[in-house]
Amino acid sequence: MLSLIIFFLGTYWEAAMDKIASPHHYRLSTWHTLAAFFDRKGMHRLGESFWNNEIAWRNKWKNGDPSEGERFWGSSHIFASFTDGWHVVKLLWIFHFIAAIVFYSPIFPSILLDFGLYFFTLAVGHHIFFLYLQNKSWKKDIPHLFSNIFSNSKRIGGRIGEEVNKKKPHKQA
Repeated sequence: MLSLIIFFLGTYWEAAMDKIASPHHYRLSTWHTLAAFFDRKGMHRLGESFWNNEIAWRNKWKNGDPSEGERFWGSSHIFASFTDGWHVVKLLWIFHFIAAIVFYSPIFPSILLDFGLYFFTLAVGHHIFFLYLQNKSWKKDIPHLFSNIFSNSKRIGGRIGEEVNKKKPHKQA
């Protein structure tokens, strides 16, 4: 069970990679807010040039130019994890994934059921973290997290009920 919890928490970083990688989602994310914070504080190395994936790739190269070579030895391969925000977040996701493997113990008798549970955990964790907790509007999005889930299930149940009622003719008294 500890493995499943670690894996769920790791999906935060997996969702963050998707937020940072997409220019549209990045601008709406807390990662953009974090970058702006560091830029306002004068810490530009941790600001937009670190978190904005469209320009952060240049951090691997001298003067941001691949033709001039690596910024430092290994900056374009083995130490790329420390050159921009996307790679740092990927490293954190990998750490969580490995920790989940190390602490894994079967939950169900069938490995296929465990696989299904972990896949479900990845999907749910990604959904929660990507759509709700990494948006700039996360404070107002949180209350809608569960209300959306339950309102959709009522609506679907209502449709099913309507279909059943259509098939059964009502006896008139």
